[in-house]
Amino acid sequence: MTVRLATLFLVPAIVGAQQPASAQTVRPTVSGVVFDSVAGRPLVRASVQLTGMSDSIAGRSVSSVTDRDGLFSFPDLAPGRYVAGFFHEVLDSMGIEGVPVAVDVGERDRSLDLATPSARTIIRTLCGPRAVGDSVGLLLGHILATSGGGPLPGAAVTAEWGETLIQRGHVGLRNVSSSATAIGPGWFALCDVPAAVELTISASHEADTTGFVNLEVPNAGVRYATFYVGGSRRVPSAQVDTITAVDSTAVPLNVEMIWRGEAELTGVVRDENGGPVPGARVFVRGTNLSATTNDRGYFGLDSLPGGTHTAEVRALGYLPTVTIVHLSPERPVQAEIFIGDRAVTLETVRVQATLVFSRNLARFQTNRDRNPSGVFVGPREIERFRGMRFSNLVQSVPGVRLSYQGGFTVLMDFTGTDDGQSRGLCVPQIYLDGQRSHYTASEIEGLYRADELAGVEVYVRASQRPPEFQDGNTHCGAIVVWTRPLLRRPGGVPPTSWPG
Repeated sequence: MTVRLATLFLVPAIVGAQQPASAQTVRPTVSGVVFDSVAGRPLVRASVQLTGMSDSIAGRSVSSVTDRDGLFSFPDLAPGRYVAGFFHEVLDSMGIEGVPVAVDVGERDRSLDLATPSARTIIRTLCGPRAVGDSVGLLLGHILATSGGGPLPGAAVTAEWGETLIQRGHVGLRNVSSSATAIGPGWFALCDVPAAVELTISASHEADTTGFVNLEVPNAGVRYATFYVGGSRRVPSAQVDTITAVDSTAVPLNVEMIWRGEAELTGVVRDENGGPVPGARVFVRGTNLSATTNDRGYFGLDSLPGGTHTAEVRALGYLPTVTIVHLSPERPVQAEIFIGDRAVTLETVRVQATLVFSRNLARFQTNRDRNPSGVFVGPREIERFRGMRFSNLVQSVPGVRLSYQGGFTVLMDFTGTDDGQSRGLCVPQIYLDGQRSHYTASEIEGLYRADELAGVEVYVRASQRPPEFQDGNTHCGAIVVWTRPLLRRPGGVPPTSWPG
């Protein structure tokens, strides 16, 4: 998708104030507020500038920086005509250039209010008048180099999401994606992405790529994101030869690919009161690497890939927390992560009852009824694995193997599609609550116990996978994990701010 970025105009509102001029020689004041129309709040630390235009003040400039309420003030101004404008990193990051605003200063004080364009104005300018709708939004941002922070023209960003598909009375899911190529100084713009839906986003440049980031675009709104690419490589998680020789055809082992690099991440995990959280598990998604915080809440990870990735923190008694990290192979990155949402823990009560309705369980039951070729592990079977691991559950399925060389990996038997005889092992695609997941098997292992699952579907052969669980990984089977209700699904919690 190629999007032409246009120059947008600032929205001025110049209103005459009601304060009378002093009988003395005190000169008038120009004051006002700068408002961020996209974020819906005052713009803090914006640099506002007035430059004289008339003969007596031509070329004279004064500047003011907005406070925490977005307010600025220019006292004791000489009368005449001025040009007003403001500068802020928000304007630079969104590619907006402000057009100067003429301000006539006489004997009275004046009010000058400035604002960035509204989200609808930005969307209409970049995506066209038909792109403004309550159910879609705009994803806008930069793709920059990890080393030096320069733009990466030609880099690409891809957003993926799941859609419900109803055909001939059947309800299924399909994966949808949209891509855009960076232009000019590394700009990209993805129009018409679904709003209020969890998007899985990654950026790439040549052979390098970022990790997967989850965020949402507001209804009829704009979401800005910066991605850094560089210093990341994909490596196999296991290098074992378990090929069963049937004929002379050599079939390589299709192992799970993970991210590696030379970056380091250190930091501290704190609770809502700012105190350290010992024993918290910190891991970077897609790497199979994790660390546990010490008594002071500190952790350290190395051999991490460079670029933009997602770090997740889990601790006993807290809900999971995710944050976006921009990792650099040139210098260690420090992070302070707050894990403030406490999980509600009640006194243990043993209750035997029947689950009346669970959306995930209902979809699991529907799939079991219409897909006899799969292996289905339901609530009754899962009850036997109470307190055990996800790996204990899946390894009980015929045709599934586990590898612990180079990191825990789930493997399945693979039969060659060319001759039907060559055999080996492959890594299945994992689906979480019906959507294709980018978690590795070891990350699923750390996220859920067996008894936290509503059901698991296992399709050992690629030919057994139903249409809603088909993707580019056509040589291997799939594992579909359905979680129990009231458990928060990992991801989808965007950072409060994006580093520039």
